[in-house]
Amino acid sequence: MTRKSDTVLVDLALMGALCGTGCAVCGGSFSLGETVVLALGKWEGKRHVHEREARFDPKTGAFVARET
Repeated sequence: MTRKSDTVLVDLALMGALCGTGCAVCGGSFSLGETVVLALGKWEGKRHVHEREARFDPKTGAFVARET
């Protein structure tokens, strides 16, 4: 995966898919047009988080949640 492929703009389809689950880091909800990324964290696999809640790790080539 690359930085660009893990970055997503929230649209209606994604909002529907994420219905009931918010940001895995801050717990806040996502808004239309907001930028989110798939990030690694304390959980298993990647989850959607606000872009501001993650940093890109060039060693792994993936976003990592700031809390980890």
